[in-house]
Amino acid sequence: MRDVAREDVDQATRRRLELAAAQSEASAQFMLGRMHYHGLGGPQDLTEASRLYGLAAAQGNAEAQCVLGLMHHAGEGGPIDFAEARRLLG
Repeated sequence: MRDVAREDVDQATRRRLELAAAQSEASAQFMLGRMHYHGLGGPQDLTEASRLYGLAAAQGNAEAQCVLGLMHHAGEGGPIDFAEARRLLG
C-alpha cells in the first residue's frame, strides 16, 4: 500500500511541475527532468530529461548544466557529445 501512495504523490508532483515548467520556471524544468530521468511518477525518459535539463540550463540553472553535461558525456538521452559536455561542465 505504501508504494501505491508514493506513486500517487509522484504523479501529482509531476503534474504540478509540468504546469510550472510550461511557464519557463527553470527550477521546475530541472525537477521535472529529474523525475523523467529516474522514472518517478511515470516512465523513465532520458530524452525528455535531457530536453528539460537543457531548458533549465539555458536559463542558468547550474545543477541542470552539470547533470546535462554528465548526460552528454555518457551519451544518455542522446549521442555522446564530449564538446557539449566540456562546455557545460566548464
